[in-house]
Amino acid sequence: NTLYRGILMPFSSDEDTIDFIYGVINWKELVDAEMQARLHAEIEAARVAPRATPSAPAWADGPSHALTEADTDEDLDRDPVALEGADRHEDDARAWPEDSLADQLTLAQQTAAAVRTADTRSRATLYRALARAHDFAAAADADPQGYATLLDTAGIAVQLRAPMTPVVKLVFGADYDKTRLTEYAAVLAHARRMNVATGGLRVFLESFDGGIKGVVKAERLARTPVAKPRTTPSAMLAKRPALASVTLATAPHEGDYVVLLARSGAPGTLDIVATISDDSALTERAMRRATS
Repeated sequence: NTLYRGILMPFSSDEDTIDFIYGVINWKELVDAEMQARLHAEIEAARVAPRATPSAPAWADGPSHALTEADTDEDLDRDPVALEGADRHEDDARAWPEDSLADQLTLAQQTAAAVRTADTRSRATLYRALARAHDFAAAADADPQGYATLLDTAGIAVQLRAPMTPVVKLVFGADYDKTRLTEYAAVLAHARRMNVATGGLRVFLESFDGGIKGVVKAERLARTPVAKPRTTPSAMLAKRPALASVTLATAPHEGDYVVLLARSGAPGTLDIVATISDDSALTERAMRRATS
């Protein structure tokens, strides 16, 4: 039973001693959420922490193979920094000042790649990817020329009315589901509207009522222009001066509107031949037509 397949590539500076090993492993079983968090935490810690002397345990039976109690205790004592990184605050996307904008984009793309894989997709994975995209957007603001270069290289156009759309296309891929791209862009736009700090988007999403859907709804509501109060035709006609006044034997109540049917008489005169006061629909149409 093959549990994994992989390729290991050794690197040596003197063609004798192996300094580093580059490995690509394709596991045939899905890593659990706890182990996934530890793996991400170890990767984050390795970016800034000095190289540890003890090597990591080898998972011959796959990453979900149960660790013994002794192994767990040893890991807790040996690498507390890495395990701390598994906490949601440490696991959030962070901006690395020493990295270039392209490096931060690569980091965000690698995190977003997990979202594209159906069997590893989870809310935590998506929140982490959006957090990195949010941090990348902040870094792009600080390096507009570098951002323009990345967009030009990827063949993605700037969208003035939706500035976060190019960001999510860079991170998740321009060929990603368009509906999801629109939602993710709305999340980043609302985070910017709410002044969410770098590294704080994941906590923001977790605390927001409705999560991503709630944020998208809030952003769309914020974009909706306030409707101007609509003046009714009757209110508009009430302000108009009378063109003429006639006396009728069966006049309606004062302030009501009726339709008068007139025939052209002598030059400059109209002869009223009928009143239509019992057809409210006709009266409404005439009033709307007169005020349009």
